[in-house]
Amino acid sequence: MINLTAILVVFFAAHANAQLEAWRALSEDDLHSKTFGSWPGKIGELFAPCDKGGKLTLARPYANDYNLTKRDHDIFERGMNSVKRYANIQAALKDGYLPVKRGFVPSVGLMMAHPDLVRDGAYNLDRPDIISYVKKRGAAQFRMVGLIYVAGKSRPPDMMNVDFSEKSRKEGIRNKASTETWDYEDEICVIVEPGKTVGIYNPSETPHNCKGGAKFPRMWRLYTWPLLYNPNGIFAEQNPMVDFLDRAQKFGPLCQKPR
Repeated sequence: MINLTAILVVFFAAHANAQLEAWRALSEDDLHSKTFGSWPGKIGELFAPCDKGGKLTLARPYANDYNLTKRDHDIFERGMNSVKRYANIQAALKDGYLPVKRGFVPSVGLMMAHPDLVRDGAYNLDRPDIISYVKKRGAAQFRMVGLIYVAGKSRPPDMMNVDFSEKSRKEGIRNKASTETWDYEDEICVIVEPGKTVGIYNPSETPHNCKGGAKFPRMWRLYTWPLLYNPNGIFAEQNPMVDFLDRAQKFGPLCQKPR
């Protein structure tokens, strides 16, 4: 008797492997950070822990940086838990995410983008356009670290009514976390190789005048780091802890011990 389940598992595994070909074509060094970061505490403190019910919650150090309301926590946690399944990169691939056509981006990581979400110009908290990962050196194992949202035309609302402003930041010697949120770039080109990669280019990088791609006169971007603490700010574009984690190579499970 034919084992249909086994056949489907092999098929999807082969399909996912083909989707990661863009990264496999790069050297291992190109898939990792070339800079060292540092963290004075325990590595586990950087990660979003899970409560006793298995729900992801914000990394503890953010409590030292911001005066966050219950609604803030609810919004951030909603965003994290809506993509919890993508801790398994195979699930992200199966749902249509593809590698962004470049290697490790310093302080951001390896990016996976969903072609339809990137091109639709809409912002949806529950469906990030781009997810960033760090990779286990020499192995096809990944840790999800960042959620990135993009939108076209006009600036979307900040995280759907999150009570986040300059007043949210706590003052202190170490706590200089930014409260900036959305930023934008002009004349962005998105070129999709179906089933393979997503290329996102600024004007100086755009190949062949964006032939076969989609042009965005303005693309708004929101980097969010609820999954991995960012001393620069939960919405800052660059997170040095991504580099630190990549070099330390100590990922652990997505859900840390309940607090």
